[in-house]
Amino acid sequence: MPGPVTNRLPAAARAATPAGAQAFVDFYVESINTAFAQPSGTALQGLSTPSCDVCSALEARAAQFASSGQHYAGPIYRTRSSSASAQPPGQRVVVDIEQFGVATLDRDGKQIDRNQPSQARFAVSLEFTNAWQVTRWSEIPTSTA
Repeated sequence: MPGPVTNRLPAAARAATPAGAQAFVDFYVESINTAFAQPSGTALQGLSTPSCDVCSALEARAAQFASSGQHYAGPIYRTRSSSASAQPPGQRVVVDIEQFGVATLDRDGKQIDRNQPSQARFAVSLEFTNAWQVTRWSEIPTSTA
């Protein structure tokens, strides 16, 4: 796994086990928060494969935030729950995420936008070579019935 995040991986997220996959997804969500609250353009590097379109879009948006001096006023996401499959060689983690209503600030600290609070469930596919990486991130539709 290339990139500056390798040394920041918690020990639990380094294990090639279902629990390790779950811990890695929790770390990935926290890394999204870091990428947008303290944008440097590097917080998500190395955590996903090029095949993950959602991950690539998040990295591009975080880099755009960094270059424009924008940032969120605080964490935007919280993992409410997650569960990992026991399907080797990869893993699938289902994660329920809460999005907070957080202000987007410009470089002077002026509010330019605000996210709406929401909740969603995602299926996160992972692979493990020397460390976990996200290969796919997709929303699981929730029934309204």
